[in-house]
Amino acid sequence: MRCFISIVFFILITTGLSAQTNFEVITSEDSGKGSLRQAILMANAAEFPAEISFNIPGPGPHIIKLNEQLPPINKTLKINGFSQPGSSKIYPQILIDCNNTSEGFIYLDEAPLQDIKGVIVITSPEMLAYELSYVFSK
Repeated sequence: MRCFISIVFFILITTGLSAQTNFEVITSEDSGKGSLRQAILMANAAEFPAEISFNIPGPGPHIIKLNEQLPPINKTLKINGFSQPGSSKIYPQILIDCNNTSEGFIYLDEAPLQDIKGVIVITSPEMLAYELSYVFSK
């Protein structure tokens, strides 16, 4: 009986430690409900490490045009652009146009682990034109 209680306790403890909060981006707007900006703010406020996934309706690629710098990321966060329907490792469908206003993602020193994949960050108009020609050439 002691062994059974120990096993159950171990499972509860390890499951709790691996908890993760998920946020879904459903719009290419810069801010507001379902935006990448809002997802980062909510992830920063979450109790557990977070993951941001994408499910923006309509055909891609989807361009998120920033009007200002995204909020700094201050905790463990995974951003998975490959979760966007139609996305692949060859043709990512999420592009972030920094519009010469920012450098994309900023990480604070206390943020222990970042995992960003399937997202193209555009920092200049020339780079945007190049990336769009690549994505649309499929």
